[in-house]
Amino acid sequence: MYGVSGPAGSGKSVIAMSLLKHCAAMGFQLVGGDSYFRGGEGSLNPYVNDSWEEYDWQRLEEEVVRPWHNGESGIYTPTDWTTDQAGEPVTIDPDRPVIIDCVGLFTPERLAWFTGARVWNDYPIEEAARAGMQRTESEYWPTWAATDVQYNLRYNPKRLATFVFNRIAAEIHR
Repeated sequence: MYGVSGPAGSGKSVIAMSLLKHCAAMGFQLVGGDSYFRGGEGSLNPYVNDSWEEYDWQRLEEEVVRPWHNGESGIYTPTDWTTDQAGEPVTIDPDRPVIIDCVGLFTPERLAWFTGARVWNDYPIEEAARAGMQRTESEYWPTWAATDVQYNLRYNPKRLATFVFNRIAAEIHR
């Protein structure tokens, strides 16, 4: 199991999709952590916190992480963000590697989930929020950026990563 994390709006999903594409022969499966956001736009008023409490980490562990680690199939229900509704359930095959892509993944409590690499997208929080705002309209971007600041201060997730991707350097070298 692999994790891809970084600030909100930093392009975690781009990295995860790239890994998925380049590792297609290995049969990687992708779990978008945003589907574990508790409710859609407007149904939960996000507040500044230091651990991304808006995400249902327990449900992610119960539906995907624990079954996969126990060699059992899990069920992941992605959110269709165009309708803000649950999509079709996806079975997680315990014999294939999994990539989880989400903010707030790297905490001491969740490190054991990732037997493979933990990839941190090292992108400045303010720039990531601006990039995210260009892709997705939401009144919550300032709250998410402030939560990223608090999360980084509490956990220093870059230190917990096994691989740090410097997006700015990658953009310069394109």
